[in-house]
Amino acid sequence: MKIGVVGYGSIGSRHVRNLKTLGHDVLIYDPANTRDVKFERNIYEQCEAVVIATPTMFHESGIRA
Repeated sequence: MKIGVVGYGSIGSRHVRNLKTLGHDVLIYDPANTRDVKFERNIYEQCEAVVIATPTMFHESGIRA
């Protein structure tokens, strides 16, 4: 399964590591440092599921996207 992770700080990097250990393909979007995906909206189009690992105040905008 292809899973996106939005936010690649402490929590996001742990999610990425765990997802890869479970055998998932992972794409990363981090607003502070462009990773695999340049624009946040693209990760929602390219993945079957997304983990939102940004600071709490940004969760709603990620969910609405």
